[in-house]
Amino acid sequence: MFHSKGTHFPKQYQMTTGCDFVMKEIKLPESNATVELHIYDCAGQAVFKELACSYWKNANMVMLVYDVTNPDSFQSLGPWLDLVRKKCPEKMLPGVVVANKIDLEERQRVYIPEGQEFAKSNNLEFVQVSAQRNVNVEKPFETLCEMFHNAYEVASPPDARPAAAPPPRPRASSASLPGYAAA
Repeated sequence: MFHSKGTHFPKQYQMTTGCDFVMKEIKLPESNATVELHIYDCAGQAVFKELACSYWKNANMVMLVYDVTNPDSFQSLGPWLDLVRKKCPEKMLPGVVVANKIDLEERQRVYIPEGQEFAKSNNLEFVQVSAQRNVNVEKPFETLCEMFHNAYEVASPPDARPAAAPPPRPRASSASLPGYAAA
């Protein structure tokens, strides 16, 4: 899903085992800013808990995903969130709770108000998605980017930021240096 921007749902999807790392850039239309997310997609199975915890110590945000057809996946959100927050006790981690597989209405066993209440009680945003039908797939990432950008704007107002350095002046000889490409 990360690589296809949600436009292609793989028929032979393999669940994450351990931890996958992905970088994803999102342009924020309201501000013309671009936020680059460094995403650690950690497996949700308990067997990978120790491995996953090692990636969380520098987390700035959290995204918790559950399957609306699987109450156990929803029930595990609290313990996973507690683990992440214990790894980053000095931070108030903002984030988003994602209800996945909303297209499987006839099999749904975790209802939207439950997910919304969990998110609200933990100061997290809530988003519903269907990866299969490509519904709202980008919304959780956009929400995280907006949150991060807003936090950056508050923490560092424009007048307090260092002025941008002027672009470097071109050097006539730079393109001839071995192993160097002029920008």
